[in-house]
Amino acid sequence: MTSEQNKSKRYPQFTEPPEAETHERYDAVPIVPCVQWTARVLGLLYIAFFLVMINAHVLQGGGFSVDEFAVLVFLAAVFTGYVVSWRADLFGGMISLAVVAFLFVAFSSQIPIGMLVTLAIPSMLHLVAHVLSKVPANKNAGTQT
Repeated sequence: MTSEQNKSKRYPQFTEPPEAETHERYDAVPIVPCVQWTARVLGLLYIAFFLVMINAHVLQGGGFSVDEFAVLVFLAAVFTGYVVSWRADLFGGMISLAVVAFLFVAFSSQIPIGMLVTLAIPSMLHLVAHVLSKVPANKNAGTQT
């Protein structure tokens, strides 16, 4: 018995996994990182834009009504979903998309529909990235038979 076989019997956690079980996250579809980074950058731009707008409103001496404050709380929840999406595409995308849907139902008279659709774009991109990361790549792509 060789030392490799002896080692694998004593320490089964050090044995090599079968080839079919080894894959990296981005081994699926090569466009996944592009979709993820597009969603991340858009999310950061939206967060920065709204922080600047809120800061400008407060510096001008304006306060927030109860409805405006409620919208700000839900926007914070959307932005929290964006941040969570950096680690978990599915969970963060679902959080922010659910909050955007709630904003559409509850505050559609106060918030323009275009803004809500714009807020939903990073969420949908994160969900698309999650779905694409689960699709196996075609190993024979680009080869001729």
